Amino acid sequence: MGGYAPARLSRSPPPTGFIEPCLPTPAAEVPGGPRWVHEIKHDGYRFIGRRESERVRVFSRHGRDWSDRVPLIVEALRTLPVGSVTLDGEGVVCDAKGLTDFDRLRTALSRRGSREVIELDGEDLRPRCWDERRGALARLLRKAGDGVRLSQHLDGGDGATVFRHACAMGLEGIVAKRRDRPYRSGRCADTRRPPCGTWNPDAPRWFPTAMAGTELTSGWKVPCEQCPLRAYEALRDFAPEELAFVRQFKCSELNVHAGTTLLLEGNNSAHLYTVLNGWAFRYKMLPDGRRQILNYVLPADFVGLQASMLNEMQHSVEALTDMMLCVFPREKLWDLYRNHPTLAFDVTWLAAREEKILDDHLLNVGRRTAIERIAFLLLHLFMRAEQVRLTKGNTLALPLTQQHMADTLGMSLVHLNKTLKRVVGTKTVRWKPKSLEILDREALARIATYDLVDRQARPFI
Repeated sequence: MGGYAPARLSRSPPPTGFIEPCLPTPAAEVPGGPRWVHEIKHDGYRFIGRRESERVRVFSRHGRDWSDRVPLIVEALRTLPVGSVTLDGEGVVCDAKGLTDFDRLRTALSRRGSREVIELDGEDLRPRCWDERRGALARLLRKAGDGVRLSQHLDGGDGATVFRHACAMGLEGIVAKRRDRPYRSGRCADTRRPPCGTWNPDAPRWFPTAMAGTELTSGWKVPCEQCPLRAYEALRDFAPEELAFVRQFKCSELNVHAGTTLLLEGNNSAHLYTVLNGWAFRYKMLPDGRRQILNYVLPADFVGLQASMLNEMQHSVEALTDMMLCVFPREKLWDLYRNHPTLAFDVTWLAAREEKILDDHLLNVGRRTAIERIAFLLLHLFMRAEQVRLTKGNTLALPLTQQHMADTLGMSLVHLNKTLKRVVGTKTVRWKPKSLEILDREALARIATYDLVDRQARPFI
């Protein structure tokens, strides 16, 4: 994901009648539980339909007027018993089995499945929660014509089971929504989209939660014996009996694309992960879309332990770059504790390390000046990347935008940009988009009050 902007919640529709739709975030875990609802993901075109008195317009997700191409939808909106309404839905054509057919849709745009009512008789419904919006939409569409129908949904429960059944029925996937959240335009963390697919061991694109209970043991690209992380001086290698257990503990590998949500706050993941390559970040989100980045995830980091101890994630994890991860079933973690005390100590050590990083981050945000904060963050990430051989000399390909940094340090983007220029002005770093060069490490450490002492070799799983 490129730069990040908080989700917008404007109070009135633009003059054209177009409102940017809420876009689901790609997800590698299927959320479940009472806070979530699952809607069927249809294979069609996203539309925003706007009626004001007798005037009806239908827009594509990018704001183009498609009214003349969808006459049935236009007519259905015109016959609704309201003075004005704005709907968010999917334009579809169904085959004989009732499944949506995208190829037929291209030549016969006609029917629309409606997911959201955004405005009704002059009232902006976006601040309302999903349950209230859904009730208003259901009441409205009871008298709708054939051109507009209510999209089906399933309440909470086991999201993975819902997902498996949707895929087995030949559907494109599901859209998971937080039922207690408002409607927001743009990419929204409260709306998740895990698409259906087929597990391919050589190019995994299926999501592990949907494969709960399945043993995925073939097609590894990186056998544990040949794991490149074992050669890093900063990491403690396994004893032979530990390596044998980790080889048995690992169930699959997962490739994740940049921008994918790997773990979701409030969700109970069935898996743990060790990062083989790539970057991610941990974050929490306020209901109004403001984001706080808590920490960054690099190769050799262990992800998902929090859900094992607290039964659900208290933060989300999103891929900054394409990633490759080793996947471990959470249920086997207890075998590690029972039979391998040294590895159990390593897991405890990794949890304590995360706590220390969070302590340092809290001190950084709470007590350091703006220039000290940026200096600390840059040096902290460079030192961590250096331990896992991501640097070339004094240069690091850093996949962060300034917005990521601002969301990490509790600063506005403007303040971050001005202060970063001051840091560059100290001649301790050279900053370019996606590139960081350390020019004077000791001087940068003095600015950041950062301890440069050598760290001991740390464990990984």
